[in-house]
Amino acid sequence: MSYKSLKDAGLCPFCRQPTINGYILCPDCRKKEAIRAKTKRLIWKQQGMCIKCGKAPAVNNYTLCQNCLSKRVSLKSKILSNISLIKQMYEIDKLTLQEIANELGVSYGLLHYALRSTDIKKHSNSEARIIARIRGRLKPSEYALNKPKGAENPNWEGGRFIKGGYIYVYAPTHPRAEGSRKTYVREHILIWEQTHGKALPEGWVIHHLNGIRIDNRPANLVALPSRKHSLILAVKSKRIQELEALLNKQGQLL
Repeated sequence: MSYKSLKDAGLCPFCRQPTINGYILCPDCRKKEAIRAKTKRLIWKQQGMCIKCGKAPAVNNYTLCQNCLSKRVSLKSKILSNISLIKQMYEIDKLTLQEIANELGVSYGLLHYALRSTDIKKHSNSEARIIARIRGRLKPSEYALNKPKGAENPNWEGGRFIKGGYIYVYAPTHPRAEGSRKTYVREHILIWEQTHGKALPEGWVIHHLNGIRIDNRPANLVALPSRKHSLILAVKSKRIQELEALLNKQGQLL
């Protein structure tokens, strides 16, 4: 089969294994090619040659020859002159930088380098994965689709952990659930609601009377409006400062 027919069939031209996510090479061959290219550039750099073409000496203080450097400057100017189009393609049409680079006829690395001086914000890894899934470029693995959840997951730790001094409990259906997946809620909220037989009112918070956040005994929990709770914390903080100043004055504070 020819190179074009292999590419159209979604097969790697080197090993004829299936490719993924629109790449020409399979994952294994891409890794090998990346190592080979990096090694080649290092050898050329040590020899003082252009790391792009390897045919001419590099210009002083640069790693490129005069010809490749001129092409790079020209392509960068081409990118910056089409910045509004690139912004539309990236932010509205949701194309990847590689797809935009292919449209403009420039390399991904040069496009990424040129965009650093613009106001275009690069997609985060999570945003890129979401866009890839929406466009059908990235499909979840079989493990991700059938991944055991909750107590069935081997990494399950009982659905309870401490973060920021508070105890969190697994409760995905609770309206006050937090976290990236909205699956955990603070334990003191659950205990207060179970004790009083009603949901915590909107705009209210739970205050620990003794100041210990993990002490979630019903007797230690009181519900307050958020504003009133803030006033209590301010008074408490001021009183602590006064006591520290008094102890410091008496020489009892180290």
